[in-house]
Amino acid sequence: MDSDRALKNWVDDQLYALVGYAEGSVSAYIVALGKKATNTGVLAQQLAEQGLPEGKELQRFASELLSKVPRKTGGPSQYKQQQKAAASYARKNTQYAMLSEDEEEEAAVELARANMAAKAERREAKEERKEEKKRRKQMRKQRQSDSEEDEEA
Repeated sequence: MDSDRALKNWVDDQLYALVGYAEGSVSAYIVALGKKATNTGVLAQQLAEQGLPEGKELQRFASELLSKVPRKTGGPSQYKQQQKAAASYARKNTQYAMLSEDEEEEAAVELARANMAAKAERREAKEERKEEKKRRKQMRKQRQSDSEEDEEA
């Protein structure tokens, strides 16, 4: 993540200006403190407790760090999102009703009729193909016998 890298580089520069040295692990720790902090005063106090010199420079550093640290958006938590989805499903389920036995039987009968009609159509088509095949075979035999008669004559 380039933004994290840029933020750590900025913290390195600020640390070097404040105390004369900078180290990657210290910068990462300060960034983590900045992400957890809620206001400048608390962050400045935590930084002073870690050995940074107190004063206006530290307050300015804490203020700028808080403004640069990415914040989480105030969206709903995952638990609340799951609760909302569950409530939505519950509302949707109330729109459905159980089928009575009569409706179930009617649906089953309609399905059976549709299946029987489809089978009958397939059977008829198969019979038609057989008849067409038989007719072509008879025509070939007829032509063959006609050609044999022509050869004899």
